[in-house]
Amino acid sequence: DGTSTGILPEMGDYTLYIELLEGKDIKIESGSNITITAAVIEDPDDDEPSVLGQIYDGTIIIGDYAGSAGSIVIDGLKIANTNKNGIEILDLSTNITIKNCNIKIIGEEDPENPYFSVYGVNANGWIEGLNISDNKIGVYGDAAYSYGIQLGSYGALSNPKDITISNNEIYMDIEAGM
Repeated sequence: DGTSTGILPEMGDYTLYIELLEGKDIKIESGSNITITAAVIEDPDDDEPSVLGQIYDGTIIIGDYAGSAGSIVIDGLKIANTNKNGIEILDLSTNITIKNCNIKIIGEEDPENPYFSVYGVNANGWIEGLNISDNKIGVYGDAAYSYGIQLGSYGALSNPKDITISNNEIYMDIEAGM
């Protein structure tokens, strides 16, 4: 079912290869030197390897609000969610890289929550060292608040610092009703 609690080394130093993950979140609460990337399947009968790395209705969540997660790379994944964020980086995380990903988020209006929001990448709080580069991020739908990349300090200890956002393509097709 995708559950791996307690199986991966708590302190990190591993690569997590994703083939296909549906309806499950990936939570990296602590550890360092962790890479989350697409699995590549070699087929001897085909000249081109199959690159997988697809996540449907699952969010990658980095951090635990205690400063225990750092030096994490998210590379080459395809994330498609409805009413869920693509990647969340929590307060006190350090040295996070998100690159070569394709993130598609659909946000649907929630009549009971006029402030409902969705994010392709949501980095909130004191985050030191964040590199978001060479990604395609699309956000669609009619959620009241929708963002491709959000950096902020709402309810956090302080603002993020040492941030690089470069060479990303961000597509927004939002019809939010106010």
